[in-house]
Amino acid sequence: MTAHSTQPSPAGASFHYGWVVVLIGTLGVVMTLPGQTPVISIFVDRFIADLHLSRSLVSTLFMVGTIVGGLTLPFWGRQIDRHGPRVMVGVITALFGLACLYTGLVHNALMLGLAFVALRMLGASALSLVSRNVINQWWVRSRGMVMGISGVAVSLLLTMTASARRRLVSPGM
Repeated sequence: MTAHSTQPSPAGASFHYGWVVVLIGTLGVVMTLPGQTPVISIFVDRFIADLHLSRSLVSTLFMVGTIVGGLTLPFWGRQIDRHGPRVMVGVITALFGLACLYTGLVHNALMLGLAFVALRMLGASALSLVSRNVINQWWVRSRGMVMGISGVAVSLLLTMTASARRRLVSPGM
């Protein structure tokens, strides 16, 4: 992608196409939420109760998933560079969707560990990387401001997720 913030808008357009890229990239980051800690934490008590696991085992499995997910970032970066963000966002999103479905099918600690690896690797790492990378590649001069706007939008959604979690845990509040 060679577009820059100085690229002219299409003839007659009154807005900069880069804002569409910001919207889509931010939506991509929002879609990583099932692989992010605030959303996974909503289900930890259910994993513990349904799978008869200790909290420390579930936390350890989550930590392993986080570490493995982070270690795969160079691989995903190379794939994005090689195949382009349009192709890779489709591939990563499809795999991430399968990982979310798989998480609903776990029956033991090993399956939960694999689910955490897949969620963290594909959501928190790969999909986040490609979504933020698209915004960064498009914007040059206003990159800081644009990434700030995107970050605020994602943070607002995380705050709403935390509020939903509190309502689920404490329905009387």
